[in-house]
Amino acid sequence: MNDLIRIESTPDNWLVYISYVKYFGDQTSIRKIFKRSIEYCKTEKRMLSVKWIEWESMYLIYFF
Repeated sequence: MNDLIRIESTPDNWLVYISYVKYFGDQTSIRKIFKRSIEYCKTEKRMLSVKWIEWESMYLIYFF
């Protein structure tokens, strides 16, 4: 999956990858992938950032 993401670094590919990792990964690994998606994606960095903030907000709601 990492090779595909590096070859075709589109926001949609990153979001599919992130949704897959949400089922099997932990919070730290998801944050790392969000960070890499913003670094590698040439377009739509804003959309990926908004999705990251949405995910963090959803996660924090359960603690308050």
